[in-house]
Amino acid sequence: MPHDSAIPCAIAAFALAATAPAALADRVSGTCTEAGRALAFADGIVFRAPDPYDETVERIVVLLTTMPLDKGAIARAADQEDEVRTQVWRAPDAAKVELDVDPGGAVTGLHLRWHGGSVSTSGIDIGELVTSRNDSERLAARFENASDNGHCALEFDLAYDVLASVADDEAPAPAGMPLPAEGGAAGAVFVRYVAASQQGDVDGILATASQVRADEVRAARGKPELEMVFARLRSSVPSTATVSGGRDFGDRAELDFIGTDAAGAARAGRTRMVLEADGWKVEQVDIEDGRENGPDARGPDPAPPD
Repeated sequence: MPHDSAIPCAIAAFALAATAPAALADRVSGTCTEAGRALAFADGIVFRAPDPYDETVERIVVLLTTMPLDKGAIARAADQEDEVRTQVWRAPDAAKVELDVDPGGAVTGLHLRWHGGSVSTSGIDIGELVTSRNDSERLAARFENASDNGHCALEFDLAYDVLASVADDEAPAPAGMPLPAEGGAAGAVFVRYVAASQQGDVDGILATASQVRADEVRAARGKPELEMVFARLRSSVPSTATVSGGRDFGDRAELDFIGTDAAGAARAGRTRMVLEADGWKVEQVDIEDGRENGPDARGPDPAPPD
């Protein structure tokens, strides 16, 4: 039987726990509308980082996504923004929006990205950010912009240290086996897929595309809508592409590529390959969003979802 002196201690400990403030949960809500489609955001992170144009200035980066984030993987990543892009790219029909906030609390960059396209705006005071809390622990705010080029109405309450708190709790994700510079067999299939997309080569697409994409071309073969299908395919791939490397995960692979667009401008991106019964097939292609093209840069229109 416990000694009576333990009872007051237990009561005191219980009272202390009951009165201690509970940790606030991150909250994200709101939408960005693009081409009549509302993208609903549900998760996100916030962190401070050097301004890419002046490393002596610290900016706030808010990254919001339409799907749950693996924050452990983000915490471990050398480039957190790139890890968020990768997670969004891997999730079906997902999207992300990035808000860049200067030390004065003004939004100077809005970068909206979805599968197959993007909108990027840079400048001074993009939209209105109304902050209810911004201290060493959390950023809570509402944001809205009036632009027709990616209208957003968002609300979020995010902890700055959430990534540090999960960094040690998660097992590292499988790294995959590195592929040679040309991407091996998967890389050869991707290069054929790009050429077939640009040339309107039905047989080439059927031989290199995943089942879902091949079925779309197969259903349109011999019909007027075939050209529209190929127009969407062309908009979602570079005009030329060279595989620069990648990783093999067994039943899937991810390839990095460089190339050019229809105007001859340099482009880069990543493609997801899937191993089907008759070999490697292209499942999805993601071209970098082209922020270097200036304010209000717009990527290609979205390709049909897989």
